Amino acid sequence: MTVDIGNGGSTANAIPKASDGKSKSNDGYADVVLWAKDRVYIWEVKPNTEYGRKDGPVDLDRYITKLEAHFDDVGDDRDVVAGAKLPRQRFNSGQGTGSVWSTEKDPGMRYYGTDKKRTRPVPNPSPGPSSGPIEEPTRTPTAEPTPSATGTYGPGSPVTGPAVDAGGYGLAAMVTGVVTATIWGAGKVLSGGPACVLGGAC
Repeated sequence: MTVDIGNGGSTANAIPKASDGKSKSNDGYADVVLWAKDRVYIWEVKPNTEYGRKDGPVDLDRYITKLEAHFDDVGDDRDVVAGAKLPRQRFNSGQGTGSVWSTEKDPGMRYYGTDKKRTRPVPNPSPGPSSGPIEEPTRTPTAEPTPSATGTYGPGSPVTGPAVDAGGYGLAAMVTGVVTATIWGAGKVLSGGPACVLGGAC
């Protein structure tokens, strides 16, 4: 299994002509790839935001299509597919705690987000004496929280392993922790063998 770890790191996940930039001849880099003997599995890691949910599956499909085309060119007869659903996993980082998870809707996607921080209400100064009637406070239902810039953790399967410590170095460390958590989950699922991966019998 190989991981795209960014600038200065491994380029083992480079896929020819899979860039989403202006130059379609440039390589693209999948986040997590399992290079099995008969089949290659690809996972894409994205924040649980509108951007992540929109662009993630598109990126994943492009990586699969382009790697299949590359294999055809070089005579590699392995199939390329989206990775199996993986367990939900917690992580710690400089951005706080969070989760990474898979969904039934988007095979091969791993979404992540930080836990929503609690906010304490700020008391208003006393308005002083008033001759008017005293109004009873009312409770207004709040809407569902919307994802923040780094996403909010979503519902799903229970946590199946210990939290991954991503360190205290901000967003980059958090994403590193997310990818690490993805590998941990992949190892747990893949240890069940082909029936586990392909049939979901984990």
